[in-house]
Amino acid sequence: MGAVRGTEAMTMSGVAMQTEFQMLNAKLSEKADLLELAEEQLWLLFCDWQDVTPDVEIFYPDAFDLRDYDKELMFLQQMRATGVKSVTLSQEIDKKISDLILDDEMLAKAHSEIESGTQVLGQFNEQVTEES
Repeated sequence: MGAVRGTEAMTMSGVAMQTEFQMLNAKLSEKADLLELAEEQLWLLFCDWQDVTPDVEIFYPDAFDLRDYDKELMFLQQMRATGVKSVTLSQEIDKKISDLILDDEMLAKAHSEIESGTQVLGQFNEQVTEES
C-alpha cells in the first residue's frame, strides 16, 4: 500500500481525495483477489488431503469504495419526488436505487424489468372500450 498516502497532515482537494480513494480501492481489490485465490487453493489442498471432492468457492468483495448509501438513496428519492416527467430519468433513478440494494445476481433481472415495465407518459392501452 506504499502508493497510498499514509498519515500526512495536509488539506487535499476533492479531486485529490477521490483519486486517492480510487487508488486505495484498486489496491484493496487486488489484494482481495489474491487472498481469494490463495484461500481457494488452501481448501483444495485440504480436500485432497482428506480425499474429499472439492466443492469450494471463495468470494471476497470486489469493491472497497466509500459510499454513503443512505445519502445516495435519499438523493434519488428526492429526485423522484420532484415530479420531472421523463421516462428516461425515472428508469435511471430506479436503476440507481436497485444498484444500491441488490446484488449482482438479481441486478440484471431488475434492470430488464425496469426497462420493460416503464411506459411512456401518456401511453394508453390499445384496448379502448366503445360506448354503445
